[in-house]
Amino acid sequence: MQDQTRNTLVDWIYNTPPWESTLAFMAVAFALTLITLVLFRFIVRHEYRHRHHELFTFTVTNIAVLYAVLLAFIAVATWEDFSQATSLAEAEASLAGNLYRDTDGLGDGPAAVALRKSLERYAQIVVDEEWPEQQRGLEPKPGAWPALESFQLKLLSIEPKDTRQTMVMQEMFRALNALYDAHRKRIDASLGHVPAVVWYVILIMGAMVVGFTFPLGVESLWAHLIASGGLALALVLVIALIVQLDYPFRGAVSVGPQPFENVLGNMHRLHPESLPIAQY
Repeated sequence: MQDQTRNTLVDWIYNTPPWESTLAFMAVAFALTLITLVLFRFIVRHEYRHRHHELFTFTVTNIAVLYAVLLAFIAVATWEDFSQATSLAEAEASLAGNLYRDTDGLGDGPAAVALRKSLERYAQIVVDEEWPEQQRGLEPKPGAWPALESFQLKLLSIEPKDTRQTMVMQEMFRALNALYDAHRKRIDASLGHVPAVVWYVILIMGAMVVGFTFPLGVESLWAHLIASGGLALALVLVIALIVQLDYPFRGAVSVGPQPFENVLGNMHRLHPESLPIAQY
């Protein structure tokens, strides 16, 4: 039940425009801060808060420093993962395009045409099947692997006619192995995200940072609310940024299939008679 609720929340976050989900969380955070602060000030009198003001100032400052370091570390890590996912997608598409061009070194016979068909099918499956599944947070079905394996078997069946074709095929085998590796790494990157235990720590420490501002000896309720509420809103903004970058292939802020769409367009440009789909 807990996992189902968490998955429902995650799906809502990534199926909603970032500004809308961020505003919703900011509104919830500010409302909770307002309610709890008013209740706290009603229960704990100003005299007590004023008397222990320095102690709580020291405490909240130290917790805030630790929390800032934690958020900075996680934000940098998620940004690096996002950038790496972008590089992986571009490298994979580039390898597929290079392999497609290398088939010209084998002539225009049936074997070369069959190799091109396998690569075209591979790129098409990545765009039409794998990417929508990644955007839904699912592990892509192994639809593209058979296309690569078919390409490999067809390449192995070709007998080079001369030294030039031998060199071309050697380079194609190296590129194919690199493409296998890039494809696997992209799939792994689509499944990686910040562990749940880290999110628990983020939320608990965030609540502690805001909560420890309540005992401060601020006389004015409005000034106290502005300080505590502003801190809560700032923390929500940073956390929302981490959330948007957490799944690099989900949501509006995500890695798109444009590199593969460009490769499909180049395939059609190089061999328009081979690829019937021209919208790329």
